[in-house]
Amino acid sequence: MMMGSYSIDRAEELYRSGQFQQAEKVCRQILIQDSKNVFAMHLLGLIAFKLGRLQHAIDIIQRSILLAPNQPTFYQNLGNILQSSGDLDESIVAYQKAVVIDPNSAEIHNDLGNAFRLQGQLDNAVISIQNSISIQPNCLAFYNLGLVMQDQENVDEAISYYKQAIAINPNFVQAYNNLGNIFQTLDKLDKALEYYKTAVRIDPDYLEVQSNLGTIYINNNELNEAINCYQHILRINPNSCEAENNLGIAYNHSHQMEMAISHYRRALQINPKYADAKNNLGFALQKQDEIDQAILCYEAALKINPNFRDAQKNLGLAELSKGNFIRGWYYYTARDGRDIDTVNSLKDANIELQGKRILLIGEQGLGEELFFLRFVPQLKRLGSWIAYQSGAKLKNLASRLPYIDYIADKKEGVEVDYTFLIGDLPRLLDMTSADKIPSLISFNIRHHEQEEMVRLLEKTGGPPYIGVSWWAGAKEDIILYRRVDFRLFAELFQGLEGTIINLQRDSSDSEIEALSEFLGRQVHDFSSYNADLEEMVILLGSLDYHITISNTNVHLRSAVNGTSFVLVPFYSQPKIWMGPNYKSLWYPNVHLYRQTLGLCWKDAIIQLKKDLFDALKCNHTCLTS
Repeated sequence: MMMGSYSIDRAEELYRSGQFQQAEKVCRQILIQDSKNVFAMHLLGLIAFKLGRLQHAIDIIQRSILLAPNQPTFYQNLGNILQSSGDLDESIVAYQKAVVIDPNSAEIHNDLGNAFRLQGQLDNAVISIQNSISIQPNCLAFYNLGLVMQDQENVDEAISYYKQAIAINPNFVQAYNNLGNIFQTLDKLDKALEYYKTAVRIDPDYLEVQSNLGTIYINNNELNEAINCYQHILRINPNSCEAENNLGIAYNHSHQMEMAISHYRRALQINPKYADAKNNLGFALQKQDEIDQAILCYEAALKINPNFRDAQKNLGLAELSKGNFIRGWYYYTARDGRDIDTVNSLKDANIELQGKRILLIGEQGLGEELFFLRFVPQLKRLGSWIAYQSGAKLKNLASRLPYIDYIADKKEGVEVDYTFLIGDLPRLLDMTSADKIPSLISFNIRHHEQEEMVRLLEKTGGPPYIGVSWWAGAKEDIILYRRVDFRLFAELFQGLEGTIINLQRDSSDSEIEALSEFLGRQVHDFSSYNADLEEMVILLGSLDYHITISNTNVHLRSAVNGTSFVLVPFYSQPKIWMGPNYKSLWYPNVHLYRQTLGLCWKDAIIQLKKDLFDALKCNHTCLTS
């Protein structure tokens, strides 16, 4: 259709090539010569949409429909624009009118189905998309069916539909990405990685996949690969605050804290209201002992998002590390994503426990359970009957505590008046200051048990008997995993007589052999005692010294009135019991030796060695006097 030197074909060509302003000029020239040219008018609406003028686009296309009410494409594009504007109801109406005019358009049925999906009408979505496939199998329809199945949590069907989309179009990157997302959710990271890598090979600049790949690499502790992904995103989109934040996370995990902090700050320059980056910056600063600055960051994150549970929990831990117990316990309630206002002190809630039945539920790790058990006697003194629900590993040991009336299995129903999480006890019992810290829990070792253990130790060599552990956490968990190098023990034990007892859980023969080689003496393996905490308590109570990284055995050793010398890696997660300035208010018999900011152990080892030799000298003096 020609209009002087202007044609609709030329306008469409310019539109398809992205030259929207030139296309707009051609359309207006056509309309000057023919004000009722519906195709030029319709194209003007599409151009307005591309230029971000949504309402103008809707108005123009509706005008073209008034002039040509039997054009299904006009209704379809009106539906597309209405959907983009967020008006799903009117979008569906437009698609339905298009379907009436052209019931054999697979594309229109698919668009209608996708609108139903976005509106939450999933059954109608399935019907429309299947209509599209019955007219002509196409990758977009199979992809949209996959989205519907994901919304319905039908994972296997979603996977099947995405694969069918890929069979039609092997370069369909969105389908590969969604398959990766599904397998990541299923914790099948190798499979997720395979799909993400395929998507990136097809389109290296598909930034969502690069971000997803980065997440997998962080989870796999392949931090350099993760950094490469986020740097690629930033080369294409320098203002991606998410990529800057994720780069910070990758550097944080690799203990390059200055780099992490700089990327968190850059993310906040791009978006000052980015609560995740505020929280992450706070956590990085807290790891560097800048607690006051960390607290300011957590508070800023909570101003942006008052229900940000992770920031609340981190704020609680930071306040507890300063000895600010009121705020600390309040925000600590947010652990595991809980509402901080679901707990109040028994006094403020006017709860009387005299004659009441209480179920206490163990939570978090074994060390945390042992730590919080010290609050149970105070609960018992209020006149309550107490059942304790914990894992099998702690069950027998907890049954030795006189203030626990009953040990409940995890799946057992116990008739009670109140159920409390053990980590909430400090807040429930109004533990507001250091002078309210309860006494340590205590496990009594029977005389014959200790005699038998001493005989076992004597078979390994002469005293003093020194128990050692060198890592804690889970090796696959790059946040919680912490370890010290064997060379530290070699330096520490130089010139020190005694028998080394391995307490490290899950230690391999090769690790024990390597440690023995570093120390120049045999390390005797008692690691199997970790499987039975009652036996471990007896062993810990029979040792002369205990040198370790922070773990469950520190709590057990304290419960038999034993001293522990604890090595603390600089970037390890802060523990409540470590207290302000790494001088434990909670465990007077635990000595902490922290790595310096430069990841140097020299000062810590010098001090630990001095304290250890002083203790040896003191014990020798006591024995000979």
